[in-house]
Amino acid sequence: MTDFEGHHQPLRVRVLCLYIKGLNLSNEQIAAELDLDADTVQVMATQYAKVSSSKKPVCLNGEIEADEVSCEPC
Repeated sequence: MTDFEGHHQPLRVRVLCLYIKGLNLSNEQIAAELDLDADTVQVMATQYAKVSSSKKPVCLNGEIEADEVSCEPC
């Protein structure tokens, strides 16, 4: 099971929320941008904080394709 399984918001919305959160916008601003309730954004932000603080970094091997992402070598 992944960290996103079993949640009500589509993965697309969760990824957009995470991206916008990285722009330092408030939960209210994110909610308005994504047409969500501010409480929903708060729940997602809390889940991201919990997941990101509990996971070890992942080292990717082989060919990796990504857009607008910077990675440090492992």
